[in-house]
Order: sequence, then C-alpha cells, then structure tokens
Amino acid sequence: MSGIEPSFWSDLGRAAAVWRRMPWLPAMSVGLGAASLLPEELALLSLAIMVINAGWFGTERICYLRAFRGQSITAPELGRFTRAFIMRYAVLGLIVVVPFVLLLLPAFLDTRSEGPRTDLLVAMVILITIVDLALTFVTPALAFSTRRVRGAIGIGLRMIRSEWPRSAWYILVPPLTVVFVGQTISRVTDVGIAGQAFAGVLAPLVNLWFKGATAAFYLRRHEVGDDGAAFEERHQTQPF
Repeated sequence: MSGIEPSFWSDLGRAAAVWRRMPWLPAMSVGLGAASLLPEELALLSLAIMVINAGWFGTERICYLRAFRGQSITAPELGRFTRAFIMRYAVLGLIVVVPFVLLLLPAFLDTRSEGPRTDLLVAMVILITIVDLALTFVTPALAFSTRRVRGAIGIGLRMIRSEWPRSAWYILVPPLTVVFVGQTISRVTDVGIAGQAFAGVLAPLVNLWFKGATAAFYLRRHEVGDDGAAFEERHQTQPF
C-alpha cells in the first residue's frame, strides 16, 4: 500500500458516507437490533428475528465492502448473503456465550444473596469488553475471508498482534465507547421502556458505525472478492 495510511477517524468518515449512499443500512440494523424489545407474547417472532440478525452481521460488512468499491447491492443479494452468514455467526455467538453462562450461572443461582449483584455486573462488563477486544477482526474475517469460525479466530488474533499499534484505535475505541454509552444511558434514564428504546436505537447505530471503520482497515490488508467469503468453501458442511 502506498501513500499515507488512513486514520481510524477517516475510516469512521468513510463508514458514515456509506450511510448516505445506503440509508436503508442503518435502518435495517436498528430494526433488527430492536427485536429484543418485543413483548413476551411475540417471543417466537423475536427469536426468528434474532436468527436473521445473526446473518445480518455478515451482510452489514458486505454492504460496506461493496460501497467502498463504488458497487451496489440488490435486495435479493441481501437475502442470499444473510442466509449464508447465519450459521457461522450463530456458532461464533455460542462459542462466546457458553463460557459466560458456565462461569456466571452458579453465582446467579446463589439464593443467599438478595437484590442485584453489583460484583457480577462489573465482572460481566469486564469480560464482555475483553471478548469484544479479542473479536475485533474475527467478525470481519468471518464475512470477508473464511466461513470457518476457527479460521476466523486465528486470522483475527494474528491480525491484532501483527498490526499493533496501528490497530489500537480500532480495537480499543469501540468496546470502550459501548461501555460508556451504556453507563450514560443507565444514569440519565430509569432504564425503563424509554431507556431500553434509546439503547435499542443508539447501540446498533454505534456498533454499525465502528464496524464500517474496522471493515475499511481489514480490507486494506486482505485480498477480498466482491462477495467476501459468503459463498466460498461450499463443500464444507461444518462452519467450525
């Protein structure tokens, strides 16, 4: 690569420019992210949307890829990409969630304590932040480079080591910002319906914005086709 390396802040500007070209992208991300706010009576619908959202995590990155190259993406392609990405991102989600459950479930089941466990909440925030740091380049690798979760984890972790400290802003700013936003919401609202709705809109937008900057950084260092890794290695039945 020749010339001056674009900064994290200029990559955020590129991501924002994509929203102007594809205004439906943030709208879709917010809509899917708000599925958690559906009432219990619509639990099955909420579950179905969560499954779609798993695939949408990859489709968002393909949208950035196409936009950065001045290309478009059609509605049928959005459906095809999302279906292709569901399994791999669901597997990654399980790999991340299961250890949390095994580690924290005994403490949550401790009936001797009354009221909210502040120590557990702090531990969860710390653990989630660490995992978020580690997954910075794993999630784009699943969309751009490989359908295998194990391979994406290897690519992502190696990239953190090889690109440090150039990658520092991309690794540190997003999770710390999400924690800050979450703390701000909890302090300025009663975390009722209004607070949940605010978080349901703001959190997906912030995440989507940072995903675009990280995608730009990743794509400068990896050769990627216009479809990413969505339809590669079809002969492999296991995403892990």
